[in-house]
Amino acid sequence: MGAFVVIILIIVVVFVVKGISKRNKEKASEYYRSAAEHERNGNFDQAINDYNQAIQTESDPNYRRYKERGDLYRKIGNYDQAIADYNQALSSIENYMEKYNKIWYEGKEAAIRQGKLGQEGWEYDNPPDFYTEKRNITEYKRNIAESLSLRGEMYDKKGDKKQAMVDYDEAIKFYNNSGTEDDLISCADVYIKKGNKEQAIEIYKKFVWEYNKAFKKDPKNFFKLYSLCQMCVKAGDYDQAIANFETLLQFNQDNVKNYDDVKVLKETQAKAREELDAIKKIVASK
Repeated sequence: MGAFVVIILIIVVVFVVKGISKRNKEKASEYYRSAAEHERNGNFDQAINDYNQAIQTESDPNYRRYKERGDLYRKIGNYDQAIADYNQALSSIENYMEKYNKIWYEGKEAAIRQGKLGQEGWEYDNPPDFYTEKRNITEYKRNIAESLSLRGEMYDKKGDKKQAMVDYDEAIKFYNNSGTEDDLISCADVYIKKGNKEQAIEIYKKFVWEYNKAFKKDPKNFFKLYSLCQMCVKAGDYDQAIANFETLLQFNQDNVKNYDDVKVLKETQAKAREELDAIKKIVASK
């Protein structure tokens, strides 16, 4: 009877803990939504307060939360706290990477024991979340690179050029390791931070050519056109950037397929107007 009571108590405790965890997660989500709203309205201090409440409420906050709060500290000029949050984000990602590597090597060892290494489908001998983890690994590497780049920027602003360069170089390695289009562009952005403008422009010009080619094949792809606009700006081709921005502003709902695209189109055009005005001011000042 005693053992039965103990089992019942354990079950009750488990359900209570799960219930508390669920409520805390819901409460944290409310804080994050509030933070996002405050950030959109430019109330960064209040947004940070909401992030503080959310992170304290969650039992195991996602690394993105630290990075997002770090971005807010960066915006208000609190470089030390931004660095602390980027450090926390990097630590969380690195812990995940260790877990992933363990999963992968355990699966590999299982395949060796069963004589299946190198055979098609040997991954099935790995833990159930192997494929999910494998798909996510690129995203995690990208976030490491981004956090390193931002942390380097903070050190740069604090006057610690040596540490800034260390972070920039590490960020470049991670971006190059991925090799995706977005990551290579981000890599060029880091070269700009390092002061290596020539190397950055080589990358930007490469994508200007590719985006031009893609847009000619699909002239209704306003996503590609917006990216092309930004690449032209980064490559220093302001005349072409202005022409592309003006084309983007002429896009209408007939160019898109569904409501979500229309919504994004309007948001993109609003950003394009701001960028276009900024570029025209740059050109006029020359």
